[in-house]
Amino acid sequence: MRLLLSTTALLLASTFPLVAHADPIPSYSGSAGGFSGSGTLVTTSNGDGSYTIIDISGTGITGLIAPGGFNSNDNQLFPSGTSLVDGSGFSFTDVMGDTGFSVNIFSSAGGYSVFLTDSDSFSETLPVDLTVDSESSPTSQNTSFFRRLNSTPTTQDFNFSIDPPAVTPEPSSLLLLGTGLVAAAGVASRRRLKQ
Repeated sequence: MRLLLSTTALLLASTFPLVAHADPIPSYSGSAGGFSGSGTLVTTSNGDGSYTIIDISGTGITGLIAPGGFNSNDNQLFPSGTSLVDGSGFSFTDVMGDTGFSVNIFSSAGGYSVFLTDSDSFSETLPVDLTVDSESSPTSQNTSFFRRLNSTPTTQDFNFSIDPPAVTPEPSSLLLLGTGLVAAAGVASRRRLKQ
C-alpha cells in the first residue's frame, strides 16, 4: 500500500510542472481563448463554383480589405469545395473596443486559421473553425434590385461564422485526471481492507 501511495505522490509531483508550463492561448474575443465572429459575405460568382467576396458585414467589422491588401489575401470563397477558402483567404478590418484589427481567414493544414494584426502591430495566428452557408433569401439591396427587374442576380450572400476550435484536453491534464483516479481507487481499496 505504501508503494502505491508513493507512486501516486511521485506521479502527482511530476504532473504539476507539466501543467505549469502549458502555453496560454491569447484571447481576441474572450470566447474560449480564440477569435470568433459572424456576419454576411456578399459575393459575385466566378462561373466555376467559386465566388469573389465583394463586401462583408458583421458585428465590429468595418470593411473588406482589397485582394492582396493583407497577408496575400485573394478574397475567394469555395462554398461547395472541400475547403471554403484557399491558403490566401479573405481579409477584413475589425474593431473591438478601441483597438482596430486587420484579419485574414485562410485555409491551413487540416483546417482554418486566423491571422490578426492590431493597431499596435501585435500579430497572432490562431486556429479557428469556419462555416459558411448560403442565405435562402438574399438580403442585399443589389440582389433585390436585380430580382425586381426579373434578371439573374449578380450577387450571392453567404452567412459565415468563425469560432474557436473545440477544446481538447492537454495530455498533462489527462495524466492528472488518471493519477487522481488511481489514488481514489487506492483509498477505496484501503478502506475495504480495514473492514
